[in-house]
Amino acid sequence: MKYKLSVVAMTLLLMVLLTACGNIKMKKSSDEYSGSNYESVSEELKQMGFSNITLEEIEDLTSSGPMKDGDVESVSINGETSFASNASFSKESEVVITYHTIKKLALPIGSDSISGVDYTELADVFTKAGFENIQTNEIYDLDPDTQEKDHIVDVIVNNNDIFNKDDKVPYDAEIIINCHLFYEKYTLTLNIDFIPNIIFDRYDVNLTVGDNKVATIEHGEDWQGEISLKSNKYKLSFTNVEDSSVKGTAEIDLDCDIEAEYKIYCHSEEIDVEEQYVDRKANLGENQTKVTCTENNYLYKDHQEVYDELKSLGFTNIVEKPVYDIVWGVTEEGSVAGVSINGSTEYRRGDVFDKNVEVIITYHMNEEDDPAYIEQQKKEAEEAAQAEEDEEEQEETNNSETEVEEEETVEDTLPEILTVDNCEDLADLFSGPEDYDKAANFAGKYRNRTIEFNGSVYLIEHHGSAKTRYDIMVCAGDFDENSQIGPTFKFEDVNANDVGENFYVILDHKYPVGTNVYIKAVVEEFNSETGIFFLDPVSMTER
Repeated sequence: MKYKLSVVAMTLLLMVLLTACGNIKMKKSSDEYSGSNYESVSEELKQMGFSNITLEEIEDLTSSGPMKDGDVESVSINGETSFASNASFSKESEVVITYHTIKKLALPIGSDSISGVDYTELADVFTKAGFENIQTNEIYDLDPDTQEKDHIVDVIVNNNDIFNKDDKVPYDAEIIINCHLFYEKYTLTLNIDFIPNIIFDRYDVNLTVGDNKVATIEHGEDWQGEISLKSNKYKLSFTNVEDSSVKGTAEIDLDCDIEAEYKIYCHSEEIDVEEQYVDRKANLGENQTKVTCTENNYLYKDHQEVYDELKSLGFTNIVEKPVYDIVWGVTEEGSVAGVSINGSTEYRRGDVFDKNVEVIITYHMNEEDDPAYIEQQKKEAEEAAQAEEDEEEQEETNNSETEVEEEETVEDTLPEILTVDNCEDLADLFSGPEDYDKAANFAGKYRNRTIEFNGSVYLIEHHGSAKTRYDIMVCAGDFDENSQIGPTFKFEDVNANDVGENFYVILDHKYPVGTNVYIKAVVEEFNSETGIFFLDPVSMTER
C-alpha cells in the first residue's frame, strides 16, 4: 500500500516538474477533438495552459447539411495534426483550430427601410448581396374598401420580421418577400321570396352571408339586396330572430358577380330554404348561352313566340312538335305544352348550355287536325259504312227487326247539381290527395255538369298583362299549405262578373290566398300533362 502511494506521489511530482518547465501533457488525441464545437475546444486548450491559439474557418456548410456550424475539422499543435493523448507540448506552442462554418453575409437593408420599395427590387437587392434562398409571394389579402395603400410589402429573414442592416446571417438563410395586394371583390345580389304564414310561426328572420349580417327580414315581406365579398364559398343562413337554433341554410360559390333567388318557409323547428336560381355573371364561352327562366315561364305562351325567344338566346337546334290534345277548345291552339333543353325540363335561370344542344318545343293543337286522327276517323267511317251495309244485307236476308234498348244515362239518374252528398264519384274524387286517373275519368264522365263544394283559394294572379282579369287556383276542403285534397282546379281568364261580386271582398283581404270559399262551377276538362282541372265558375263566396 505504501508502495502504491509512493508511485502516485512521484507521478504528480513529475507532472509538476514538467509544467514548471513549460510543457503541457495532452488529455485527448487529435482525433478526439474532430467533430467537437470549436469554442469548447478552444476554451479547453486555454484551460490547459496554451496561450497561442488561432481559429481558422472553412465556409463550406449549408443550413440544411448534416454537419453543425462550428464543428472542428482538425487541431494542429506546432504543425502536428496527428498526436496522441499523452503527447507533450510547450504552452507557447502555436495551436490552430480549423472548423467548418456557414458562409455569412451582411443584410443589405433593415426591416425599417423596406416600406415603399417594390418587392421585385427588394429581391434584386438581396440577390446582389449574395443571398441564394429568396422567395417572393403575391398575397391577395387587402380589402379595397378599407385599405388605403394598394400594396404592402413585408420581409421575413429566417422567420424574423425585424432585423437590422449589416446583421450577419447565413448566405442560404430563407428570405421571404411578401407583397400584399387588393383582392378582387364580387357583388352578390340576393332576392328573397318570403312565403308568409297565416297564423303560426310568423317570426322575422336574420339573413347572414358567411360572417356578415346582411339584413333582418320582416315575416312575409320579400327582400332584395346586395353585398360585395371576396371570392370564396359562403353559407347563407336564415335564422329566427327570437331563437337562433331555428334556421335554414344554403351554400353559394362566389367566384364572379352573381344574382340568386331563394324561397323561404318558416316552421316551428326549422326554416326551409329553396334555391330558385343562381345567375352567374361570368363571361360565357363562344359556343355557350344562358337561359333566363324555368320551363313554367314558357307554358301556354304561343309556340312561335317561345321559338323566337330561345333563338334570340343563341340556340341553334330548336325542334317544334305539335301535340294534338285539344278536344273541347279550352286550351288555346298553338300554346306551349313543354320545353326541354338537352333532354331536361328542370333548368333554371342562369343555367348554361352549349348553343347546339337540342331544344324541343311541344305545343297544343286541335285533336281533329291530327293526321293520325284524321286517318283514324276515315278508317272508322269506312268501317261503319261497311258495317251498316252488312247490317242492311242481314236484315234483308233474315227479314227481322231488331229492338233498340235505350241505355240509362248518367243524366237520368243524377240530380241537376252534383255534390259530395248526392254523387259518389265526386265524393271519391275528394277522398284523398290528387289522383290524375280519377280526375280524368270524372272530367270525361261529367263534362258540362254543375258541381258545388267547399274549397279554398291557393293562388290568385293576373291573367297575362290584364289588370282586371285573373287566373285562380282552388282546391277542395279547408286551406292547408302542407296538404291538398283532390285535384287542382283552375278558373282561367275570369273577372268578378264570372266569379261573383264576393270576389272583390276576397281580393281586399291582406292575404287572399288561403281564403276558404264555397264554389259552384261547371266541369270543363282535365289536362293530364299539367294536372290542372279546368272549371267554368258560376259563383265563389267566402265561407
